[in-house]
Amino acid sequence: MIYDFDRVIDRRHTACHRYDDDPTGKRICLGIADMDFAVAPPITAALENRLSHPIYSYTLDEERRYNAVIHWQQSRHGFTPRKEDIFWVPSVMGAIGWLLQALTEPGDGIVIQPPVYNPFPSVIGANGRTVVENRLLYSEETGWDVDLEGLEDAFRTTGAKVLLLCSPHNPVGMYFPRERLRQMVDICRRHGAYLISDETHSDFYFHGNAHTTIFQACPEADECCVLLTSTSKSFNLAGINQAYAIIRSDKLRAALGHMAGQNGNPHNILAFEAMIAAYTKCGDWMDQLCTYLGESADQACKFINGEIPGWSIREPDATFFLWPRSERPIGEIMPWLLDEALVEMRDGERYNPMPGHHNLRMCFGTPKSVLMEALERIADVLKRHGC
Repeated sequence: MIYDFDRVIDRRHTACHRYDDDPTGKRICLGIADMDFAVAPPITAALENRLSHPIYSYTLDEERRYNAVIHWQQSRHGFTPRKEDIFWVPSVMGAIGWLLQALTEPGDGIVIQPPVYNPFPSVIGANGRTVVENRLLYSEETGWDVDLEGLEDAFRTTGAKVLLLCSPHNPVGMYFPRERLRQMVDICRRHGAYLISDETHSDFYFHGNAHTTIFQACPEADECCVLLTSTSKSFNLAGINQAYAIIRSDKLRAALGHMAGQNGNPHNILAFEAMIAAYTKCGDWMDQLCTYLGESADQACKFINGEIPGWSIREPDATFFLWPRSERPIGEIMPWLLDEALVEMRDGERYNPMPGHHNLRMCFGTPKSVLMEALERIADVLKRHGC
């Protein structure tokens, strides 16, 4: 079956955060991290089938849920978790909060790698822990990379207890090669620290890149690592998301289990039906989506580098985010983009970039016609302002 990702769907008046939060009703909204594509048909069919029964009760922990996760991880990433490794959680960020409470004490340092997904520092602060920064490195020749010396130093000087990793990385769109993951695991182990790997965007890769889970990086990861992921981003299911952890250490599994036992039942009957259908029947849909997104990224980056004055970008390896750089500070041009171009994006300031930041995050999970219209509007407005 050929899926139509060029179809433009009007999402307004559906309580949609991405569009119904727009006071003008006219903006192209590329800020919120969900997609403008129709959910894969097998997911819709599975939900309709379950909804045809008139009772939505507490639900048993069915074997087919575990089988679906194992099938997807195995077929998609070449990684085979055991059933006992899989732990259901209501959300990735909720599980991070539980893990910080279970594995650390108030005031302990938690390492993040800015510019990074802004809920990371938020959940650290909300749980009374301390943010420790290990900023990513960037060069025009090689792109983004981890500052391994800085990471080692961060643990040595602060006694931090956890590295909170975003793999692949939101917002810069980089992926972590196996060797780099192994090096980060080794550093954590040397300092008696844990590594929590948020792999929510692990299904979005382009141009021959492929995801390596944290457990594939080295056998020692089993002792100190937790992998977290969900169906939210990959299958555009943020409204009925199902998340889970993969944990190979009995100690870590018990720690998360203790916190989960205090915080209620993560079993959402509709979310599980959607997850099972996604993981067992939607591989072809995901293949076509990644091809489409790769083409969109190529087209958008070519336009940004060639047609938008003062802007430049390095093409992402993964995710559905663009991270363009502007010669002018974002605070100067953002009002023009919102009020004149009528394009909404995320100000890079929220991802804690370097002072005097010049970046924006743009979600390109939208039909190519919408994406290119947004970029053309931006180019026109910046040219009018003499950029």
